[in-house]
Amino acid sequence: MQKLRLQKQLGVAKKSIDRSAIIKFFLPFWPLKLRYNIYLISFLALFIALKIVLGIFVVRIGPTISLGISWVGLALIGWIFGPVVAMPIGFLTDTLSFFLGGGGVWYWLYAVQEPMIIFTAALFGSIYRIRKNYASNFWDFVFQQILIVGFCISGFIFLSLYNNADTDRFLVRNNSFGTTLSMVFMALFFVFAELISWLLYSKHRKTKESIKLFLYVSTMMITLSILYSLVLGTISINEFLINVVHQKPKTRDFILSAYLIPRVIKETLRLPILIICAIALIKISEPYLQNFFNLSRLRW
Repeated sequence: MQKLRLQKQLGVAKKSIDRSAIIKFFLPFWPLKLRYNIYLISFLALFIALKIVLGIFVVRIGPTISLGISWVGLALIGWIFGPVVAMPIGFLTDTLSFFLGGGGVWYWLYAVQEPMIIFTAALFGSIYRIRKNYASNFWDFVFQQILIVGFCISGFIFLSLYNNADTDRFLVRNNSFGTTLSMVFMALFFVFAELISWLLYSKHRKTKESIKLFLYVSTMMITLSILYSLVLGTISINEFLINVVHQKPKTRDFILSAYLIPRVIKETLRLPILIICAIALIKISEPYLQNFFNLSRLRW
């Protein structure tokens, strides 16, 4: 009887732990008292302000490309506050940026980017919090490599199929100068991303917490660059010009050569800056967040 009772208690405890882990994956600070939720909202407002301020310092490169680091603020919001708040806060930051930037023409493919960026960053932040107490870094590194290779290959294939939507032939058999040149630039971006990963991994691999933080932040930023700048950004500008400006691409190569290649160059230039800034700000923020998180539970 005692054995059965003990097994039941362990089973209940395990279910409680599993349920708590799932909740904290989506809401990292659950549950917080109202007083500390106000502190958390203040912290969130600080990061929203950071995103807006960083959005002011943008260098325009041609009519369709801008070079800036406002994604750091978006990534930090998702990383720290979790997936549940990601979408509404993303729409809020996008709306604020739209009106503070003087308005303009609203387009849905642009409007969904910030919520999706914050949501993706939130997933990486939640995975990092689960993995950071594990001693081994091997599987974290494998996870990084799978995502980088997978997103680079699938991203280029998707763009090539989008560019050649009017043909039944596969992109390799239908490759043109623009497709080939874009493939070369995507390969260079992949090599550059891998070079950054391997160099910094070798530098920080002896420090358990630093290397895990680097692995997940770098993977997050590379993923954001591929999904929302190279792929969605390229498609967005093309669809915007077709549906809003009513300007069709001049040639079949125009989408890749005029929109994708400049974005690859831009992401190559700013990727190290995004990674370094995000890691630095996370390291600065985490002690303060952990302090009032502990206070809310009277635990030191």
